[in-house]
Amino acid sequence: MSKVLLKLVILFALLVTGSFTVYLIPLVTGISDSVTVTSTNAGDRTILQVNNNADSTSNVSSFLLEVKDGNFKSFNLQNGWIGKKTSPTTVAFVSSNPIKPGESVKFEIKTDQQAPFLIWKALDANNNQLGSGQIGNQEEQTGNQTRTQGNRGILDSSAFRIIPSTPSPGYHIRVVGQSFASSTNLDLYIGNNKIDSFTSKENGNFVVTTMIPDTQQPGSVTLVLKDQQENQRTFTTNIKPQPPSPGVAKSVPLTVNVDPITHRGETQLI
Repeated sequence: MSKVLLKLVILFALLVTGSFTVYLIPLVTGISDSVTVTSTNAGDRTILQVNNNADSTSNVSSFLLEVKDGNFKSFNLQNGWIGKKTSPTTVAFVSSNPIKPGESVKFEIKTDQQAPFLIWKALDANNNQLGSGQIGNQEEQTGNQTRTQGNRGILDSSAFRIIPSTPSPGYHIRVVGQSFASSTNLDLYIGNNKIDSFTSKENGNFVVTTMIPDTQQPGSVTLVLKDQQENQRTFTTNIKPQPPSPGVAKSVPLTVNVDPITHRGETQLI
């Protein structure tokens, strides 16, 4: 019996190794160890296992995935998860049955690459980021040369706005951004004029205060936010004219004509 079992195991191993080659893709740790992701590639299929660690205090309710320099073809989900392809390079997975602490779930995706470079982000039900990271090799072969891509600071899901939305020259604004890469350096422009530089927080969001230059002319303008790889997001608005300055109090001399001689008990009108 043991010999038969051994032969079956050997035969199964030969069939598996003969049908496809398995690539183990290294996990690049993200900004948080509450959620970790491991990946195994088999041909054009990539199987991701998302682990919500036992010491986590939140459930994973959504999972965002971006493929670098490639395209998604399809995906296969389990445990009530559903997916939406938000662009050729990004998909979003959500579920009413989230990954609780100590649990894991597997996603199977297909791309046009054998060993894709992936960027992932895990969120809770309130869209708070629980973890993010990268899977795969950032190096690309170009002829006989190898070049390494820098990390993108602006992702497909990144967005920003300003408060107030229609400011005036010389006035302060708040710049509010969400879903950027963790701790990435960003530059803010009005047209071609750079007005500020700042860094996103570890969770990929930011709120910064800056000022519209005094020399900015009223009218329609486009604010441009760029990362270090020249990826960008834009926000178009109107610059309002500066409100009129409040009136300044002036001292006005008062001249009064009265009779210089006034007797006791008399009154005079001024």
